[in-house]
Amino acid sequence: MKSLKILSLKVKAENPYSIYIGEDVSLYLGEFLNTLNLGNYGVILTNKTIFSLYQNYAQKIFKNSKRRTFTFKILPDTEKTKSLFYLTKILNELGKLTYKERVFFVCWGGGVIGDLGGFIASIYKRGSPYIQIPTTLLSQIDSSIGGKTAIDLKTGKNLVGSFWQPALVLTDISFLKTLPSSQIKEGLSEAVKYGLIKDKKLFEFIEKNHQRILEKKPLLKLIYSCVKIKKQIVEKDEREEKGIRTILNFGHTIAHGIESASNYRISHGKAVSLGIISALYISLKEGILKDKEIILRTEKVFKKIGFLLKIKIRTDKIWEAVKKDKKFIKGKTRLILLENIGKPRIKEDIKASTILEGIRKITYLPYT
Repeated sequence: MKSLKILSLKVKAENPYSIYIGEDVSLYLGEFLNTLNLGNYGVILTNKTIFSLYQNYAQKIFKNSKRRTFTFKILPDTEKTKSLFYLTKILNELGKLTYKERVFFVCWGGGVIGDLGGFIASIYKRGSPYIQIPTTLLSQIDSSIGGKTAIDLKTGKNLVGSFWQPALVLTDISFLKTLPSSQIKEGLSEAVKYGLIKDKKLFEFIEKNHQRILEKKPLLKLIYSCVKIKKQIVEKDEREEKGIRTILNFGHTIAHGIESASNYRISHGKAVSLGIISALYISLKEGILKDKEIILRTEKVFKKIGFLLKIKIRTDKIWEAVKKDKKFIKGKTRLILLENIGKPRIKEDIKASTILEGIRKITYLPYT
């Protein structure tokens, strides 16, 4: 690497891979492909927004050569792209290729593209290699790492998916320059989660520097800190079989319920901020969290970031969606709660009334 701004981490998974973080790191894609030898036919999944903004930059990243060819699949920029419709559409198109095309995938976009593309890679020819080039703060600090891939069903989020680790992650922070402030906020909600479950100093860093982060200033430090936390957790529990990786779902069970209940009108980042607040109130009600000040600090930082602390969705509608979440196993309620900053706890058999009370804390509309 020529740039001194590029940081790297190695994920020690069943199939190890590297994460490179820095400005213009995606321009090194060709060099990495020469070393990795993933195939000769790169299928790039991206969305209309990214392609229109970076069409000229793409010519530098994805250079056709005698050794490999690239083709683009340009998809709508919406959560609804993570669907059976686009899954089967792309697979049917791939089915027309010949034996000469040794396919690998490149997921060039945010979490939706990464989730869909990773899932396609996991099932095409019983598993094909893929590379993540995340373009949003949320995908750079979270969804591009760890190999969780999925699509949504009408009944719920991420209900069809697999664990399939990427061959490489190129986190190019140059893409964040054109990202609107609303998308920086989306990523910050996930960063707050990392601080609460694992790193008090990170949480305090966000409390003190949230405005500078919204202005896209100390992003390299923020991204590296979050990626390092996720890497360490994934290494200990790659397929979420030991209960270690489960802590990454803090706030997400209720968040996914909010997304589903709103028909995905409420974004993932906003839903996560609300899900975290709800989970903190449930932690307090369960007697696990003793210090209410942590809730007040979390609400304060989310408010300063620009998130609403309540939404106009009926509590029972969210609850019905939450009950369909895949993290509710064998009919048992299971949530990630918090004892203290840096001390999450998995709790099963929580009373429905307690969860409902937690949901009421973030809704204007009553349970009926």
